[in-house]
Amino acid sequence: MNFIVWNSRGILKPNFQNHVQELTQVHEPALLVIMETRLRGDRAKEIMDRLLYDGVIHTNTIGRARVLWVLWNLKKVEVFQLASTEQEIHVSIKVRNSEFSWIFSAVYASPRLAKRAILWNNLCSVADSHNLHWV
Repeated sequence: MNFIVWNSRGILKPNFQNHVQELTQVHEPALLVIMETRLRGDRAKEIMDRLLYDGVIHTNTIGRARVLWVLWNLKKVEVFQLASTEQEIHVSIKVRNSEFSWIFSAVYASPRLAKRAILWNNLCSVADSHNLHWV
């Protein structure tokens, strides 16, 4: 099962969607994480709707904060959101037609020490809350 995690700074460039479609066709990922989009609102939804994924979860921006998108293919996996903040998204992933499941966390840490401390506390809470495999 393939995943792609992409730190993309050119999400508004015309070729961004072509790159995502090409990566998706070549690698057939079940899950795509796009980091540092800096895009929100209707414009972000418009782009997410054009990508080749059925499910999406995204963080909210605060000021110029970075944004995380987690997109997935419903034919391959079931994804359930567990928690999210502006720095992180935690989901439970279950592989279709199997009993295999695990926790997946997408993280984009703040450069501010105080916010990173909150993130570390959140990660400790997630670690203590389950006994599944964790990516």
